[in-house]
Amino acid sequence: MRFTAFNQLLGTKSKYGRTASYCNIIGRNYSALVFLFEDITAEITVTRRFRSELDHCHHVLDTVPTALVLFSSTGQLQFCNQAYRDLWKTDPDSSFATYTLRDALNHWRSDCLPNDTWPHVQKLILSTAERKHWHVTITLKTLTALRLTLTPISGGMTLVSFENVLPFSGQALTLPDTDTEALRDR
Repeated sequence: MRFTAFNQLLGTKSKYGRTASYCNIIGRNYSALVFLFEDITAEITVTRRFRSELDHCHHVLDTVPTALVLFSSTGQLQFCNQAYRDLWKTDPDSSFATYTLRDALNHWRSDCLPNDTWPHVQKLILSTAERKHWHVTITLKTLTALRLTLTPISGGMTLVSFENVLPFSGQALTLPDTDTEALRDR
């Protein structure tokens, strides 16, 4: 009998959640069969707790109004928050393909007025030299001005953030009622 078939008979497929124990069967040439039962309950508990903490962090970052996206040193998207998805009307997490910096740059370029910022942004994100905090103002085709900020993160990662330049987020600015006659006399 094959060892994998024997493991299946024992019902020890922990990755399907049937049990929290793992059975490792070691065969020897001495006509003996040795069973090694290992309890991995603690490992599963730690893994579940870690995943729960990650989910909480994602939910917290989704409440931040600034659009955030994190790229690795190789240009792969690691994380984006809900504000990013709303601003750029895209959900990289739902894609089966790996979403890269090149994909994001093409998307950003298509939604913005023409400028020469994008090659510089790509160079800064993929740079292996000492990196510094950097920002530039870009304008969407809807004439919304955004501040694009690159923040170096340890491990070669780069956090890209997009914030509205104007604090009133494109809403009409209303001035308080003043005496226009008094202002003209000054």
